[in-house]
Amino acid sequence: MGRKLFIRILILILFIQHILSNLVHAQDISVPDSILAEMQHKTILIYNEVYEYKIVYPKIYDVSKRYPVFLGLSGGLANEPIVNFCYYAWFRSKYFSNYITILPISPDKNFLMDLSEIKILNLLNSFIEYENTLISNWIIAGTSNGGVTAFKFALTKPSLFEGIIVLPGAFNFLKPPVELKDYKIIIAYGEKDSEWKSNSLQLVNDLKGIVKKLTLFEMKGQDHILNPNYDIDSVYQLYFER
Repeated sequence: MGRKLFIRILILILFIQHILSNLVHAQDISVPDSILAEMQHKTILIYNEVYEYKIVYPKIYDVSKRYPVFLGLSGGLANEPIVNFCYYAWFRSKYFSNYITILPISPDKNFLMDLSEIKILNLLNSFIEYENTLISNWIIAGTSNGGVTAFKFALTKPSLFEGIIVLPGAFNFLKPPVELKDYKIIIAYGEKDSEWKSNSLQLVNDLKGIVKKLTLFEMKGQDHILNPNYDIDSVYQLYFER
């Protein structure tokens, strides 16, 4: 199966899951005002195209310093309400309190994964240019569609990142990704999320013996969409363990 067809099938699965979740469970993606207040909304212009993103700075932020980045890629269409919820449920962690957290919003109602490699590269370079970021040792995380896109971002600029955390994710590697050999990778999935559990196990098989550190983690009691009360730090602590 080609990569594009594989990704399209994943998108279809995601939409079906999202529709069923809304119909059966009336999924609530509201976010408390106190959480929304932590994020700033910003825009950048790249070759006459406008890109939006949410950003969270360290509580003690020194504009004269450069910071590592936690880049969080949201699921679905990654519009602003979804990005807000993904920060609330997936990407808000004490482990990144000294990082700049950047949360891209999909442009023009497209998927983040549909961005070309040159547009991804331009976006990453613009974050470096306009924000006080380091030029290496970023950590990228993604959920669902964003968990697929995380690998595409990393492979576009491998030297920028040190690790990937997908919650969950998938990718159809055309060849062993030797560009990621020094990476630490966490692959997490919901206990009740059977389809993406299968994707996660396939990812482990594809990356085994290639990357520096590979960890598989089951998020107990969780489905495809996390409960915001779930202790997401139980995943992130695995990344920082010696």
